[in-house]
Amino acid sequence: MENSDTTCKPICADVTFILPVYNGANYIAETINSILSQSYQNWILLILDNCSTDDTQAICSNFLNDARISYIKNEYNIGLIGNLSKGINMTQTIYWCY
Repeated sequence: MENSDTTCKPICADVTFILPVYNGANYIAETINSILSQSYQNWILLILDNCSTDDTQAICSNFLNDARISYIKNEYNIGLIGNLSKGINMTQTIYWCY
């Protein structure tokens, strides 16, 4: 999964969760599972990988069978603010959070 698609998957949702990550392999599965377990299910999750060098990408790929989840890996580290801004710009819902 080299540089993933940089657009949101077309799905009707009310809320976008923006999840910036850098070398988060130890916690990313727990974080994604927490979002998946929410009672409210009308959401999109944008995972924005800031050029991680650990197993973040491999772990995230296990969740991509859910159409609400998108994984985007930056070509280089753009910093936290840059990564959050990128996520906000990609958001296609009225509400978003990170």
